[in-house]
Amino acid sequence: MTTSRATALGALIVAAVVAAAFAGYEIGHSSRHTAADARSARAAAERSAFASARADAYRHARSSAYGRGFADGTKQGGKDGAGGTQAPPPAKHAARSAAGQCPNGQYTTSSGSCAPDPPGYGGPPANSPEGKKIIQSDPGCQNPPPPPNYSGPVECNNP
Repeated sequence: MTTSRATALGALIVAAVVAAAFAGYEIGHSSRHTAADARSARAAAERSAFASARADAYRHARSSAYGRGFADGTKQGGKDGAGGTQAPPPAKHAARSAAGQCPNGQYTTSSGSCAPDPPGYGGPPANSPEGKKIIQSDPGCQNPPPPPNYSGPVECNNP
């Protein structure tokens, strides 16, 4: 090998090493985190820690508040004793069929008793208290309103 060839080959090897080193330097610097990335990561960690701490505090406060409330109620119940203030028991069936007070699937008849919704109606008749309540509360049932003395099903113009 001649001297000029050896020099050219050496220069080519040095150039390849320099190019590889520069490429490695650029790749290393392009993948490192910036200050904005660090701030974003810190903010995310702070939000996560805050949410976790808040949930733990809520669970603790709720359980301790329940315990305190139960203890206070037991103490007050002991003070009140048999003469304490107690709500009267609810009436079993008295006036259950008052206007609009029938259970779901039933309506108030003209005699004041509860009767099952007529088959095929899908609800109470329009002239029952329950039907009138539906008509008053649903705008689609008011335009147009049912004719006077209409005893059929409640029909609404809802899209």
